[in-house]
Amino acid sequence: MSSQPFLSWRQPGYDLLSGRGIEIGAFEHPARLPASCRVAYCDAITPEEAQKLFPEISTASFKKIDHLVNLNTGRLHPFRNASLDFVIFNHVIEHLVNPIRALKEVLRVLRPGGMLVVGAPDRDYTFDRHRPLTAFAHLYNDYVNNVTSASPEEYLDIARYIFPEYMTLPLDDLRAHLLNWQSRREHLHVWTSVSFRDFLDSSFDLFGERPQLVYEAGGTQTAFEYFGVWRRDHPRGVRGVFSRLRHRSRP
Repeated sequence: MSSQPFLSWRQPGYDLLSGRGIEIGAFEHPARLPASCRVAYCDAITPEEAQKLFPEISTASFKKIDHLVNLNTGRLHPFRNASLDFVIFNHVIEHLVNPIRALKEVLRVLRPGGMLVVGAPDRDYTFDRHRPLTAFAHLYNDYVNNVTSASPEEYLDIARYIFPEYMTLPLDDLRAHLLNWQSRREHLHVWTSVSFRDFLDSSFDLFGERPQLVYEAGGTQTAFEYFGVWRRDHPRGVRGVFSRLRHRSRP
């Protein structure tokens, strides 16, 4: 058993992968993949830049970055449509300005039958536990308006709900904290395992996609995150995104 049990819950999902793929934002927990996998590593920053921004994280297990990509402002430009057998996308989406657009871009590079591996922290098991959940309507608005950046003020929830003592600081001092969180791309969005599944389902409907879930572990199992593996199907006709928001028990 791993010293970090959530990693053990990921492994059955990784074992389903084969072929050529990418891992985005692997940081200190790169996936342990079958020998049949050929993986390239993508991130918005180099390991050297990460070490400066995140001195609290050991970079010993960081992988060499093969492709620098910024999903806030651009695309997975090195990769053609439907060219990859898998994409691993763990603990990235909550940091992104426009999660729906990023998810659409990830699906673009997956071939039909390819595997999407996606994970996000479950609010109820992290330092975000007191923050309000991100509403899909907010994310949809950012998507249709092609939002590509977040202001420092959009990180105020971190002060309000995680460091409430910061809210009494002089404005210049508070803004310094906000700028630091912006530079580190701290969590902009907050989900539970249930609301993250709803986010995925609603986004898939918006794109006219219906990937098939092949493996899933939620917060009640991992005590940390939602983790799922989805097989991309052939895109279908778009179904009304707001017509079928599911209400289910926690994965």
